[in-house]
Amino acid sequence: MFLKQSLLRGGLPFEVVMPQPNKYTLEAADEVRDQIKSGEKGTKDAASFFAELDSLEA
Repeated sequence: MFLKQSLLRGGLPFEVVMPQPNKYTLEAADEVRDQIKSGEKGTKDAASFFAELDSLEA
């Protein structure tokens, strides 16, 4: 079916677009850039991250 549609349309049978991040993703990326620029240290692995997250919730 893919091949048949490709031949009928003379190309891909769907639109090819670059995904656009939503505003929350852009804000998160900005936050990470700010943390890196400020020299703020993150966690070294997932276990450390979740331990730190648990301590914030307590």
